[in-house]
Amino acid sequence: MTESGPKDAKKRSLRGNAIKRMPDIERFWTLVDRSGGPNACWPWTKTLTKAGYGRFRVHPKTYLATRWIMAHILGRPLRWDDEVQEYVCHHCDNPPCVNPRHLYVGDQSTNMHDCSERGRHYWARKTHCPQGHPYTPENTYLHGGRRTCRTCALARARQRQARKAAEQWGRSSLPGTPDSSGAT
Repeated sequence: MTESGPKDAKKRSLRGNAIKRMPDIERFWTLVDRSGGPNACWPWTKTLTKAGYGRFRVHPKTYLATRWIMAHILGRPLRWDDEVQEYVCHHCDNPPCVNPRHLYVGDQSTNMHDCSERGRHYWARKTHCPQGHPYTPENTYLHGGRRTCRTCALARARQRQARKAAEQWGRSSLPGTPDSSGAT
């Protein structure tokens, strides 16, 4: 068994410096697994965010790997200001993928539309309302851009009508039914 001495430390140091001196684009590709071929996802192999997106450090800043490669391909930084916010969206829905064939520039609206269309949005994945009724075409309608359960909406409408009728008659129950005093 050999011990690592000063020569080994110097080799490691030189190798690290060689990577640092490498152009950013070459260094970027050394951190990507492109073994699946040109049309496959190319996953980022180093540090990921909690959401699974790659992080690429170009001293002194750290970028999302997808944003950095798209900026490099476009030849300009992606805009993120009060007027325009450019997102990098995935055709493949695979956050660590940095294959330029799978990426495109969009905005928040495009990103949310894709998310919903592909069933990745939290609400889009729900199959039943909170009361357990299924979200079927017959039992669902859109209200203000959100799905609403027809069965629950009908139950709420009936409760509202019952409250109005009780208020109209000045009682806590409907006409013809006993109220809290026992009278009809």
